[in-house]
Amino acid sequence: MYFMKHLHRIAAGLAALLVVSLSACGGQPADNAGADTADNAAALTPYDAPSGRFTLSVPEIESGWTVTDGGNDEHLVLDNSDQSFTVLVQALPLDQSLALFSNLDELAAYHQQTTLSTFGDAAEAEVAIGGGPDAPAIENVKSASYTVELSGVTAKAQVSYFQTDSAYYILTITGLADVYDANIGKMQSALASFHENAL
Repeated sequence: MYFMKHLHRIAAGLAALLVVSLSACGGQPADNAGADTADNAAALTPYDAPSGRFTLSVPEIESGWTVTDGGNDEHLVLDNSDQSFTVLVQALPLDQSLALFSNLDELAAYHQQTTLSTFGDAAEAEVAIGGGPDAPAIENVKSASYTVELSGVTAKAQVSYFQTDSAYYILTITGLADVYDANIGKMQSALASFHENAL
């Protein structure tokens, strides 16, 4: 029962990410949109989930990253300074989640129906996770991208689902359209750094 409540809280949190992105900066584009697309493309900074379960190295951005409390030791939430761009990695340990979802497809379908259904149709996205130095490539990654408009402001999101031997993962990148467009390429490249740590 606790796990299902937690999963519903995850769903509500993701829905809120797009709303926050739409309302960030009063709905105005961020001043630094596109400012650092080439300068820091190779510079990556590692961040660990509070539990230590996984590490994701992300490119530096002009305003820097803030680690936000995701409400769970298995989550990592990174925001830029005005919350117009967010990276969220959620781990759902298999020992808890297999009672609810027998495979990744079931988790993805549930998440899309409960969290993303109000965001309209998804476009398939091809995303590679892992495969960098000391990070084996994750097979069977399912990804989709979304575009949402509210009061003339556009936000975008990319949601990826994947599984390791110990957890299901939901990885979301979202932001105001101009900030998202300026950073999504280098964020996708950085996903090769994802690796699960031995606990």
